[in-house]
Amino acid sequence: MRSYKSAISLAVVAATGLLLSIDVPKPLNANASEIEISTVLLDSGSRSQEIKENHPEWLKSLRGVYYGKLESAGSTVDVETTFNFVGSVPFTGSYLYAESGELVRGSLQECSPLPELKLGCEWHDKNRKGSLNIQFSTSLRSFKGMWTPAIGWGLGNVPNESYLWEGKK
Repeated sequence: MRSYKSAISLAVVAATGLLLSIDVPKPLNANASEIEISTVLLDSGSRSQEIKENHPEWLKSLRGVYYGKLESAGSTVDVETTFNFVGSVPFTGSYLYAESGELVRGSLQECSPLPELKLGCEWHDKNRKGSLNIQFSTSLRSFKGMWTPAIGWGLGNVPNESYLWEGKK
């Protein structure tokens, strides 16, 4: 029986700009070892680069929602923190909390791993921006972190000021 290497390509471009290309050789009932999967990151110049799989393995466990607390406007409030790790670094996330009776939605950008189960991100919402440094538990099911506002953005007028941000799956 002759094997034809004609392939079906499926491309999905997610909101993250990640292009996932899956080439499935005929016959369609081929086993998993015969399926070639490649991921490509698209940039604004319409060029593409292969994503290097050199990120720490533990990042795969972060995807999802962590429920916790953060300090904001002088009090501790409930927060939902979501990490959107999809295989490339840096990655993004989001958060949602209520402050003074108003829902605040924000984004986490440039999230990158640091040594010893730590993660650094930049956060931004409608009023402020700053940095977030997180230490994950060994189970990766919880984290404790500190957020720092950028100088000149809201609270960020005191050097080295930082506030609690924690979560648990």
